[in-house]
Amino acid sequence: MKLGIFVLLSYPVAMLDIKAVSYTAIFVAPFIIGALACGWFCPAGLVQDAVFVRRLGIKVPDAAHKWLRALRYVFATLFVAEALSMPAAVRMGIIDIAKLKFVGGLAAWLAIASIAASMFVNRFFCRYFCPLGALAGIKSLLRPVTINRDASRCVNCKACDRACPMKIAMSRVKSSCSPNCVDCFRCIESCPKKALYLGIRNYRVGFEEFRSGK
Repeated sequence: MKLGIFVLLSYPVAMLDIKAVSYTAIFVAPFIIGALACGWFCPAGLVQDAVFVRRLGIKVPDAAHKWLRALRYVFATLFVAEALSMPAAVRMGIIDIAKLKFVGGLAAWLAIASIAASMFVNRFFCRYFCPLGALAGIKSLLRPVTINRDASRCVNCKACDRACPMKIAMSRVKSSCSPNCVDCFRCIESCPKKALYLGIRNYRVGFEEFRSGK
């Protein structure tokens, strides 16, 4: 399904204002529904989903995951700081800079390493390194629409936890406020009791869960 959406947006959307579509998906949508572009439209996410081999999957310990997931916010901070401090002339010539052999080679090796790691750790790059995903996640803290859990229907089977590529414990939340959510909705699809659903967010409950680290 995601491949179909990606192809749909990659070609027919050329007849539309692609800048407007991209701006809406990347900069506006997170404030309303979260990092939807990360879960459905991002080519990097598509590649990671394609190469992940579940039977070879490595479970990252919770303690390590807690620290590793902070890395993408570090990279996001550096990304923003660099963008703000970069002279206008350099910004205008960024495409030429990207063509340098060293930069291109480094980017290629990083891409290969991320893809290789994503074979064993679901959405490895998204979880721990992507600065754009981190920025979208920060904006999603304000989202009025989120994934909620009906505790009366939940049987604590943890199918949603296993399905989540970002390693979010959805079985413990009531109104998700996680900035790491990429809106793939696999948790909703995996729930045998339909306890998870997309709906209006409970801000008070969501922020309490966010402060407690859920």
